[in-house]
Amino acid sequence: MHNKRKELGEVSRQTIIDTAARLMAEHGYDGTSMSQLAKESGLPSSSIYWHFSSKEGVLEAVMERGARHFFGAFDDPDWFAGTPSERLHQMFLRTGLSLIGDPEHAQFLQLQLMFRLNSQRHREKASHDVATAVRTEGVAFMHRWIKGAYEEYGEQVSEQIASELDEFAVAMIDGIYLTIKAGSPVTPAVLLDHAATALVGLAEDALRGINSQHT
Repeated sequence: MHNKRKELGEVSRQTIIDTAARLMAEHGYDGTSMSQLAKESGLPSSSIYWHFSSKEGVLEAVMERGARHFFGAFDDPDWFAGTPSERLHQMFLRTGLSLIGDPEHAQFLQLQLMFRLNSQRHREKASHDVATAVRTEGVAFMHRWIKGAYEEYGEQVSEQIASELDEFAVAMIDGIYLTIKAGSPVTPAVLLDHAATALVGLAEDALRGINSQHT
């Protein structure tokens, strides 16, 4: 009986998170009320408060699950091969296609972007810290892969290249997603391929600059 109750509780919790992720991605954090969340999830408000205590608690759970699912999907560094520039191109393209093409990942990205665009209004709230932490983790994730692509040049060189390009790489994916949402006739794959080519060009420029400093 206890296990059954626990199982039903977990189902309710996931239903709330699923519904909140969709509503917050569509309407933003401020535009999603607890009463709307209760109506859309089919669960009473008391159940939502029992699981999460507050709307910020719901947001934190949505952010944490979205980040865990996305970052967990790219935990293995052995899926790319080739030259450093080829590895970087493949890494960026595959990451971007997964984030934009997978419905759950795209929903997570949309929620992140909407929240960050209104970050000034949330700066004093705990939810601002949650969103900032997820963004920081995303940049760190990109940093690790860029650095891994150029690891054959040594710790110092690969670290410098990654430090120069990690924020830019994340910004390109954000921008491409917004372009797609705005109705661009160009496919995500084409836009991401162009962006990957640009990222590789910047990495190679950075590498040449570093090498020229040591000659």
